[in-house]
Amino acid sequence: MNGIDAGREAAIIAAARTAGIGLYPVSPLYDLGGPRPETAGFILGYAGLDADALRRGVAVLATILAEHR
Repeated sequence: MNGIDAGREAAIIAAARTAGIGLYPVSPLYDLGGPRPETAGFILGYAGLDADALRRGVAVLATILAEHR
């Protein structure tokens, strides 16, 4: 599976937040003067979720990622 183009990062973050998923980009963690990867990277917030909520969230996130490929 190829990565997701970095240009789609903002749209994916917005869609995840609209769906109630705590998804955060890794792009702000890169050195501003250094090279940026061509693919998007994400951090998923899952602290405090039980297993069922985590499964539901991952399923919704999978749908969001499939829609933004």
